[in-house]
Amino acid sequence: DVAELKTDVAELKTDVAELKTTTNKLVNDVGELKGHTLELRVHSKIRSLICQSLNLRRPQIRQSAVQLSPTTTDFDDAIGQAAEDGRIGEGQEDRIVAADLILRAQRRRERTPVWVAVEVSYRVDAHDIDRSREAADALATVFGEAAMAVVAGCQIDPTDRKRAADADVRYVELPT
Repeated sequence: DVAELKTDVAELKTDVAELKTTTNKLVNDVGELKGHTLELRVHSKIRSLICQSLNLRRPQIRQSAVQLSPTTTDFDDAIGQAAEDGRIGEGQEDRIVAADLILRAQRRRERTPVWVAVEVSYRVDAHDIDRSREAADALATVFGEAAMAVVAGCQIDPTDRKRAADADVRYVELPT
């Protein structure tokens, strides 16, 4: 009986380990799916949400991960030229291209132009914050104008909220 119990416990341990692996994979897959769904759902409203939250006006989408129309040639040309001139590195060029959304807008009060680099995620984390900051910095270098880093999502924990504030990255809460 003891030998049989030991065998059963060993099998249970194996099954639990497999269950943990499967659960972790499902959690990651569901998180990724929520992120993609969120990007699609908010795309039509993101300009107004960003502008209302950040006091901007006249937003123009210059690049979007949910690309309904191609990026403008002048935008792509400016990025490519900055990379060729060595003003930005290959990683910075890649970061701009990979951004979820890039807007060109005006600050409402000052009427000054500003670039806005947005990363959209269901649950905003340090990775999103870093990517947004890197894209905004690269845009400022390419165009020689102010750039804002923005993360937009449904959830952000207090540590990441502070991390975003410390990095001068704005958080815009999206409706769930």
